[in-house]
Amino acid sequence: MELNYGKNFQDMVVTKLSREDILVVLLGLQMFWAFYTIAFSSISGGLFFAYFIFSGKWKDLDGLRSKSWFWLALAIMYWAPTTLLWSIDKISGSNELRSLWFYGLLLCGATIRWTDRRVRIILMMFIAGAMTNFIVAIMEYIDIWPLTAYDPVQGLVGYSYRVFLGVDTVPLILFMLYDIKNKFLFSRSVYPAIIGTLLIFQIALTQGRTGQAILAILLIPFLYLIFEKYRKVLVLSVVSVFIIGAVSVIFSPFIQVRWLHVVRDIYDFYNGHPDTDVGLRFVFWDAAFHMAESHILFGVGPGSFWDYTVRFIKAGVIPHISSGTWGQIEPHNSFLAYLTSYGLIGLSLFVGLIVVLWRRAWKSRLRPASYFQLAMISSFVVGSFSDVMIFRFACVAPFMVAMAINNVKC
Repeated sequence: MELNYGKNFQDMVVTKLSREDILVVLLGLQMFWAFYTIAFSSISGGLFFAYFIFSGKWKDLDGLRSKSWFWLALAIMYWAPTTLLWSIDKISGSNELRSLWFYGLLLCGATIRWTDRRVRIILMMFIAGAMTNFIVAIMEYIDIWPLTAYDPVQGLVGYSYRVFLGVDTVPLILFMLYDIKNKFLFSRSVYPAIIGTLLIFQIALTQGRTGQAILAILLIPFLYLIFEKYRKVLVLSVVSVFIIGAVSVIFSPFIQVRWLHVVRDIYDFYNGHPDTDVGLRFVFWDAAFHMAESHILFGVGPGSFWDYTVRFIKAGVIPHISSGTWGQIEPHNSFLAYLTSYGLIGLSLFVGLIVVLWRRAWKSRLRPASYFQLAMISSFVVGSFSDVMIFRFACVAPFMVAMAINNVKC
């Protein structure tokens, strides 16, 4: 398999790694381990920050002061810990605030002088994580993987969690479509076509409705973005999407069962039975809006969502759910999580950061790095409406690494 790494792949391997190349590899490990475990992701993240500091690269942070997203990210990192002062549960709040270190990946990673070669390293490590996890899932399914067994309830998830798998995999599928036409990573279109097909196959055979929904929502708009000037290819691609969707619905029991559950859950909720997967989300979103009404500007503080929700349940303010489901209490929405924990101030900073990053990527949307950033932002934002992606390392770490790619002309 021929890779378009600068002059060639061998040159990239044997050339002495510079200080910034080492940082890129350490960032790439965040992409790889996103499909596996938070332990190795944390270790590689710690190594990244340690090397960033001791190498003196931190001095380059001063060069980011002209970027509006820099100040928005920095403001979030300062404001969020401040809200711990009025949190009911400061221990849980402290645990929630640990997610702020991901903003450090964005700020520190943006100091790197990004080139097309370094962008390729990040993308290939992301692909390597996805594909090795896919191979593990297949080996589990045919019962030849010695470490873990296949879970027929979860499907072909490997070591990943079904929700996070979809959020991370969809941007890769979208980039494989881009690479089929533009050949940024692979010299032959057949290779990204195979990788993209296998990843679609994996998503279809898991319980991850979030990933399936994200793919269904984003696939046609991104096809249009890629093939806008190739009308015949665009029409053929859209027809293929509908065919693939129909085949997936017909042959995937996971899609059939899980999406039928959505209909049933909604019906049960409106008939007084909220203790379902979808019904609980409605309850927690209701609780979030009640918290916002009384603490609109500053929020209730990190770690307090559970306590306030239980109070609302006991007071009859929101629908009653059984105590057995109290352990699932969380906003199930990144935007509501910021609104309840950090108030309108925190939410405004977060949304502002997303908008600024999206506009930056959109300006050069047909370049590989910017296209990948658009795919990551879109997947992250859509997924954030059904889960707290901003607090999930497997989703937010790759997102922040992708957003760190700054001023690249590839």
